Amino acid sequence: MPERDTRIPIHEYRGFSADWENLPSTVKDELGNLFDQLEKNPYSPSLQSKCEIDGNENFAYKLPQGYVIYWKVVSKPWFLPNPVTSLDGMEIHLTELRKPPGAR
Repeated sequence: MPERDTRIPIHEYRGFSADWENLPSTVKDELGNLFDQLEKNPYSPSLQSKCEIDGNENFAYKLPQGYVIYWKVVSKPWFLPNPVTSLDGMEIHLTELRKPPGAR
């Protein structure tokens, strides 16, 4: 039987593709590492220790050169989550990329 893909899907905010095109390579590399961690387990202690949480339950992750990416974990609308046993039914929603002053 083939292995089931247990990665958590990541959904980009509108305009992310355009933002991505203008990012420095060091920021893109760090975002790639972050996305890999998020898909595996957004609640891992090593990842959580690098994040801050805002008033809207968004996680903030600081990137190189002053960029910050915001994301949140949400349940799929059709899924009744069982947080004790798995991350099935969860999605990551990227909500915003803040650019440092003067960035395009």
